[in-house]
Amino acid sequence: MQKLRFLPLAAMTLALSLFTGCDDEEGSVTINGFGVDNATPLVGPSSIATKGTADFETDKATVSYTVSPSTGVNVPSAFTIASGSSLSKQIPYSAEAAPGSYTVTVTVTDEDGIAASQSATFCIGGACGGGGGTPFDKLEPDLDVGAQSVNGKGSFIDVDGGEVFTEGTKDVSKVDAVFFADAAGQISLMSPKYAATNSLGGVNTWGTQLQTIIVEAGTSEIATKEAAMAKVSSATTQIAAVTSGHYYAMKLSNNEYAVVKIASLSGSGKAAAGTITLFVQ
Repeated sequence: MQKLRFLPLAAMTLALSLFTGCDDEEGSVTINGFGVDNATPLVGPSSIATKGTADFETDKATVSYTVSPSTGVNVPSAFTIASGSSLSKQIPYSAEAAPGSYTVTVTVTDEDGIAASQSATFCIGGACGGGGGTPFDKLEPDLDVGAQSVNGKGSFIDVDGGEVFTEGTKDVSKVDAVFFADAAGQISLMSPKYAATNSLGGVNTWGTQLQTIIVEAGTSEIATKEAAMAKVSSATTQIAAVTSGHYYAMKLSNNEYAVVKIASLSGSGKAAAGTITLFVQ
């Protein structure tokens, strides 16, 4: 009688593994290049745009987002992608989302339940400590300005050009703001378009009247373009009363941003005079 021969247990396991193609290795999920395209967006309503891709070994995976803090942020619903696909998503937020630092986190989970996460930060309104953003250039020296009755001191300001014109020297195509006292003696910065619309100072006779958005921004320094953008936000005002020591954020007619600081102010009404500091891109 022929004897039966039995394979050792280890040999049988190896043979079964080779036959079935099974192994004990787990899959993996990899997130590549995750971040935020516009890392210093405007005060809301606005949105951020995420970027990046994900690789994994199953047919598809689920992508989910969280944002902290979450007030005012409309976090998108989870969605599925194939391996190698983009993680790009627009994440809108409202005016309730306060200026400051935020963290957005993406989590990619494959069909086997294997997950990976990455985070990125963004700064609404460029108001984050330590900055970021595009710093303004401070123009030197400060410039003299004067209202209508002050001889030799111009009332017509070329903000981004760093120049002040008198009545006789002005180039109306460059005037972004007018230093003006009204009939009641109130001193203001106003856009030429506002002055022309209200028939002030003969500006309505100019061949060009630039339209500048002007927002009074208090006594805190506005150091970056993004901070000025946050101050202007969706404002449409083209006139602001002048106060010594205050900053005025401006959106110019060429869509650039700038800041005027009233460095000093003396006199009153049409005899008012002062100095201004310009901060430009």
